[in-house]
Amino acid sequence: MKSTAMKYVIIIVFLLVLIRPNVLSQTENTHSQDSISITYIANAGFLVEMNDKKIVFDSFFKEGFDKYDYPDSNLIFQMKNNLPPFNNIDYVFVSHYHADHVDPSLLIEHLTNNSHTRLFCPNQVKNILQKDSSKYRIIKEQIITMNPDTNSYEKIKYNDITVTACRLWHGKKENIDIENVGFILEYKNKCIFHSGDATLADFDGLNGYLAACKIDIAILHNSFGNIQFLNKTDSLIDADNNIFMHLTKDYANMFYTFFTKKPNVINNPHIFREAMERKTYFFNN
Repeated sequence: MKSTAMKYVIIIVFLLVLIRPNVLSQTENTHSQDSISITYIANAGFLVEMNDKKIVFDSFFKEGFDKYDYPDSNLIFQMKNNLPPFNNIDYVFVSHYHADHVDPSLLIEHLTNNSHTRLFCPNQVKNILQKDSSKYRIIKEQIITMNPDTNSYEKIKYNDITVTACRLWHGKKENIDIENVGFILEYKNKCIFHSGDATLADFDGLNGYLAACKIDIAILHNSFGNIQFLNKTDSLIDADNNIFMHLTKDYANMFYTFFTKKPNVINNPHIFREAMERKTYFFNN
C-alpha cells in the first residue's frame, strides 16, 4: 500500500512539474506586447497595464458630485500607500484639475510613496499641487507639465514612451479657461487615447490629427457615445476599440444595453459598470 501511494505521489509531482511552465507562461504573457489590460477605477479613472508598464488616468480623486462613481475607502487606502493594484505605477496622467478627476492630497501622497512614478498634467494641475508647498518640494521632480494652446497639441518622448497632450475644450462656457488635456500614449507600437472631459460639441479632432494616430484604444467622454453622433466619433477618432466613460449609473446601463444590442455601430464599444472591472484586449502583431 505504501509503495502504491508513493507511486501516486511521484506521478502527481511529475505532472505538476510538466504543467507549471505552461501556467507561468500564461501569467507572463498576460501583459505581453500583443495585449493591454484596462481596469475601471471610477468615473474617468482607469488603470492600464501594457507590457511592463502600469499607467493610471484620472484615478486619484474622491469626489463624485452625487452623480458619478468615485473610489471607495479601500481603493483610496491602496492609492495613498502604493499598494496593489496601485503599486509601482510608472505614469499618472491627469487631464484637468476638477475634483471628480483629481484630489491634490491623495495624488501627492501616492507620488510621495512612489518616487518612481511620473505625473503628466497641465499647468493648472501642477498649480494646485504647489499649494502644499512643503510636500510639493518632495515630488516636484516627478511632474512633467504639458500645456499646448487651445485646439493644438504638444508631443514629447520620455524614456521609452511617447506622449501627446491635446488641448481640448471642456465643453461648457463656464469651463472655457479650464486646461483640459486629452493624452495620447504610445508604447511599443500600441496607442491609447484618453479624452479627459473633452466633449463632442465643437470637437474637430484637431483637424484630423487624432484619426491619423491609429489609436488602438480610445477612452472617451460619454458625449462621444451619443447615439446620434457615433458616425462623427468614428470619423474624428477612428479607434479600433472604444470605451465610454464619465457616466452616471443610469447612463452606463443605457449605453451598455444599446451597445449590446448594436455592437457594430462603432468599433468594439465597451462600457464598464463596476469598480475594478477589468478587460483585456489582445492584438495580432
